[in-house]
Amino acid sequence: MSIQEVSLSIHSSQKSKDDADKVEESLRDFISKLISYYDKFKISMSEITKFEEKISRSETLLEVFDVMKEMFEDLMEHLADQR
Repeated sequence: MSIQEVSLSIHSSQKSKDDADKVEESLRDFISKLISYYDKFKISMSEITKFEEKISRSETLLEVFDVMKEMFEDLMEHLADQR
């Protein structure tokens, strides 16, 4: 492998890491916003704990998205019940 190929490989690897870091940061921001709505509407923090445990057990990004979807649906149910 030439020096240029190694350099391109390192750059590509760094870009992938940077992209992964951006995705992780976006997920954290979105989850934080969901949690703030649970707090704002006085929804039990035990609900949040349940979702945090599910996220921590998630092994793939798809599983994390499923938990986020479940969190959002749960939040919407609570808001609908408060009307």
